[in-house]
Amino acid sequence: MKTALLALVLAGPVPPGTLLTQADGHVGPPVAAAYRAPAVCDADFPSDRLVRSRASIELQYRSARLSTDYIPTDTVHNTVTVYRAGGAAQFITELRTAVRKCPLGRFGARAAKFRLVENSDDALLVERSTAAYNDDGSVAGGRRVTWIAAVRDGDAVTMLETIGYESGTASPAEVRGLVKAAAKRLELLS
Repeated sequence: MKTALLALVLAGPVPPGTLLTQADGHVGPPVAAAYRAPAVCDADFPSDRLVRSRASIELQYRSARLSTDYIPTDTVHNTVTVYRAGGAAQFITELRTAVRKCPLGRFGARAAKFRLVENSDDALLVERSTAAYNDDGSVAGGRRVTWIAAVRDGDAVTMLETIGYESGTASPAEVRGLVKAAAKRLELLS
């Protein structure tokens, strides 16, 4: 089965089973989304020239501990990319380098801080924080934290980027849970 999935990816689109699902988000079904490079300053990703196939979805996320009466906690963008040989490792290196070169930058219109929280050859977790704000956009106290995560398995990478929902965001533990689920799905390609 894994060989058949890999052959499908090399010849065409990324199989849907490799992306996060409604069960992961606890809200509604994911929707197809356009790919967007990780929002780390003005980082360039030359590894894009090595892409064989790519698929992206956007998913509303609500903590499993909250009832269905609650609004989503976060919006998660999940992309699975299959690269030609060496491209996946190159992407991880490029993302790591981007964060190291730009600890202070912008996320949209807001000043942002970027910090590597987890850093290995095959996985990165990046904390991105801005000044906190209320649902109406007014300034609130503290920091608003969103996340970028990338996990490599062979020549494939699953990337998650949380962007928040209104003024809310997922907790670090919830993000790690989503990353774990996305990484497990990526194993379908190996």
